[in-house]
Amino acid sequence: YCSTVICLAMDDCTICLGYDSIHAMVLNAKSLIILSFVPVFLNIDYSNQKQTEADSFKIQLAAIVVNDLDSSFMWYQNKLGFEVEKPIENYTDYNLRLAFLKKNGFHLELVEKAGSIPLQEAQPENTNLGGVLKLGFLVDDLDGLYNKLSKDDEVELLTTIGDLPEMDLSLKWPKRYFLITDPDGNLVQIFSYDDDKLQGNDFIPWLAMITVMDLDQAIEWYQQNLGFEFHKSVGEPGNRRAILERNNNVLELFEPSDVKVLNEFPLNTDIQGFRKLAFKTMNFDQVVNALQTSSASFVMNPNSIDSKWASKATIVKDPEGNWIQIYAAK
Repeated sequence: YCSTVICLAMDDCTICLGYDSIHAMVLNAKSLIILSFVPVFLNIDYSNQKQTEADSFKIQLAAIVVNDLDSSFMWYQNKLGFEVEKPIENYTDYNLRLAFLKKNGFHLELVEKAGSIPLQEAQPENTNLGGVLKLGFLVDDLDGLYNKLSKDDEVELLTTIGDLPEMDLSLKWPKRYFLITDPDGNLVQIFSYDDDKLQGNDFIPWLAMITVMDLDQAIEWYQQNLGFEFHKSVGEPGNRRAILERNNNVLELFEPSDVKVLNEFPLNTDIQGFRKLAFKTMNFDQVVNALQTSSASFVMNPNSIDSKWASKATIVKDPEGNWIQIYAAK
């Protein structure tokens, strides 16, 4: 399996696009609440990469293939307060349109690709699609944001405000949440610590949920290649999850029954949804060395880029074909 890649050099970033992406979708919305069931702890022991005290590893960017770029472009500004980083641009030679939004150092790459397939049409019957299913953000005023969005007819609320189950983890865990969808059905979850303010940097990317076919393989890959620390696995076959974390950036890996992953789809299948997850780090060369040592599959080889917030970038695929981009933070 390989990917056709389009690389576009822009003023502030270099984007590599290979429209063979699949975004995960689960039919039962209640199953999307992070670990909101009685945990059954599994005896899994994994070796971890050591994190440095100066670890700067952060969720930096997410790319979304959308149905209507104009609609999504305005929705993220008006509903969640994003600002324009790059206005909508047309790339007619590639049958696509691009725009970039930003908020508090986090970036959204919105892509409209001619002929892309909506998630609902791409999902096989009684099967979950593998890939990034959900992004989660921390806010200070969860009640205020909920009250605002609950009055907006253009926002679909999948849940009211709920309490997260307490978890015996060596990381800071939010107390409350609610879950919404964007215009294309992509899941956005809002979290709050409640008792601890975010020191002026409200709306912080905190979690990415990825649907996987092989949970143990995914845990091992994200540990060995990206230095995530394994914290806990919960659930039973058909509904297993694992919590991994690096520098308080959380990966929730979800293994349901019957998953069709990206690598199983034909080359150049264009499906809407979360397309790519990107992290920034001050230890770019160290991360790249780990990826090269483990023979990771590179979509874009490490190279220098002309960006206001990054000096180098690379893209790899995890074992199930999900794209992970790494930036060298300036």
